[in-house]
Amino acid sequence: MMTLYIMTPLAIERIDKVDSIRAEGLEGEFGIKPKHADWAAALVPSILSYRIGGKEYFIGINGGALTKTRGEVRIATKAKIRGGTLEDLARRVSTEFINAVEREKKLRARSAFMETSLARLIHEIRGGGAQS
Repeated sequence: MMTLYIMTPLAIERIDKVDSIRAEGLEGEFGIKPKHADWAAALVPSILSYRIGGKEYFIGINGGALTKTRGEVRIATKAKIRGGTLEDLARRVSTEFINAVEREKKLRARSAFMETSLARLIHEIRGGGAQS
């Protein structure tokens, strides 16, 4: 059996007696069992599942990092969500985490454009602009 730690900026959740874990990394979905080799993986926003005594549980995670060392699995993520049906959880992961990643990409692109425009304007004000 394993101990699973799910760490967010606000809390650390400890889950004992975990038989297996399924997660989704950059290379796809994978599973971990107690005798699995030590492992590290970058995680994508997805639904993490784990089993205790034959019962399966689900948690939505906002990407992050997973490490497995001996009998401990640690996941660091920006945020997690629980509750509802699996379909509800999948919908919430999509709207709250995956769509947020797309919004962040667009904001970074806009920010980079604004920084470039500001640098160009400062260069022109300082007299570095083209002469007619």
